[in-house]
Amino acid sequence: MRNRSTKTNGFKAPSFRRLTRADLPTFDQEAKSLILAAMDIGCVGRISSKGHCILHNNTGGTASVPPNLTSQNRTAQNARADMRRLMAEHHAEVPSSDSTQGPRPAQEITVAQAFIQHSTTFAAWFDAQDGSLPADASLKVTFDEFDQPLFEIMRG
Repeated sequence: MRNRSTKTNGFKAPSFRRLTRADLPTFDQEAKSLILAAMDIGCVGRISSKGHCILHNNTGGTASVPPNLTSQNRTAQNARADMRRLMAEHHAEVPSSDSTQGPRPAQEITVAQAFIQHSTTFAAWFDAQDGSLPADASLKVTFDEFDQPLFEIMRG
C-alpha cells in the first residue's frame, strides 16, 4: 500500500496532461493512434498503474484504453466505442465567427521549444525526419488554415 494517494498522506494524485508517443511504448499501433487522435483534439490523459490510458475530454467525459486493441474481444470493442463517444462529445474551442482572426505569423523556435509547444504534432513530424536534429537546431513554424503547425528546418 505504499505510495497510495489519500487525503491524509499528502501524496498528489497523478495529473492529467497531453500525452505523446514517448508515453505510450507498451500500447499497440491501434491504441496509440486512438490516444494520439484524442490528444490532437485537446483531450488530456494519464497512464494508470494497470497500464491503461485514462483520457478526459473538456466536457467531463472519460474513457479507458487498454494497451492491446488489436484483439476482437469485448474489451477492445467497448474501448473503441468509448473513444468514439469521448471524441464526439469533446467541444472544440473554435473562435466565434464574429471575430476576425488573421493567420498566425511564422515563428522561429528550437527543436526543444517545439517539443514543448507543439508536442504531439511536432513528435509526429520529428519521427518522419531522416536522422536526428540537435535540441538547439532552429525551426521555422508556420500555421495552416486550421491553425495546425507546419515545421521547416532552418539551414543556417
